[in-house]
Amino acid sequence: MFSRVTRRTVSILLITILMTAGIIPSALASIPAKINTSSAKVFSSASSSASSVDVPKNLKVSITSISGSWAKVSYKGRSAYMPMKHLTPTQKVKGYATDSTAVYNSSGKKKGTIARGTGVYVLGTIDGYYCVTNESGAIGYVKTGTLSESKPKAEASKSGEVTNVTSTVSTKSTSNLSKIDTALSVANKLLGVPYKLSDNPPHSFNCSSFVQYCMGKAGYSMKGTAAAQAADGRYARIDSTSDLKKGDVLCFDTSEDGKVDHSAIYLGGGRFIEASQKAGMVQTNSLSSWYKNHFVCARRP
Repeated sequence: MFSRVTRRTVSILLITILMTAGIIPSALASIPAKINTSSAKVFSSASSSASSVDVPKNLKVSITSISGSWAKVSYKGRSAYMPMKHLTPTQKVKGYATDSTAVYNSSGKKKGTIARGTGVYVLGTIDGYYCVTNESGAIGYVKTGTLSESKPKAEASKSGEVTNVTSTVSTKSTSNLSKIDTALSVANKLLGVPYKLSDNPPHSFNCSSFVQYCMGKAGYSMKGTAAAQAADGRYARIDSTSDLKKGDVLCFDTSEDGKVDHSAIYLGGGRFIEASQKAGMVQTNSLSSWYKNHFVCARRP
């Protein structure tokens, strides 16, 4: 779908959306930004071999165009070029989902959906996708053409009455979905945090303490070991990977000794997030055939 984009890369993606995509008003054709490093230079052309001058950190500029990894900027009545990685946009552009819209991770795997009318902030584009973030800072990707500049109006029901698109979802269900999204947002922000068997949350985790911490931040009380999480009868037991939903706590027997010894949180789309002893950190992983063969059950908050 598109090449892997790291969090660091996301942080330097600029708001480079074409006006023809229908989301950026003409007033934002010039994007306000500031220089984010103390060793930046501006160049007379888009080449590091061109003549250059030093510019200070936090200098305010306007991005007028993008070419590859270079941005054309204007400042103090001058025009020059500099690498995009040295610029941070100071104005976020908001877009709204025109319909129920799939959200993907940086590997191109579907991680969930956002409802019609949901507002997100657009950070940039890559290979036909918008890179977006929400209020909690979670990063995802949606296809271009799925967002609009203005929030869509409520839809009419079959009886002719105008209703909000989420009105058919119960308050309890909506609340639970919001809590799950909170847990996943917390989990995604911990990517790269070290794995330690003798954990020290949030600075290091083992598998079950990672689950316990993330779900706890969303208001769910989870047991402290993977085996206890698997046996926790307060939450619905799911016995098939085909029935999984995002937010389910996955329980595995990786040692093949008949005991649950690993837990993780399902992201949707065949992906989960875990504190991995093998990787030595919090990472996302695929529910491959090996993991399916070692899957014992899931618990649904």
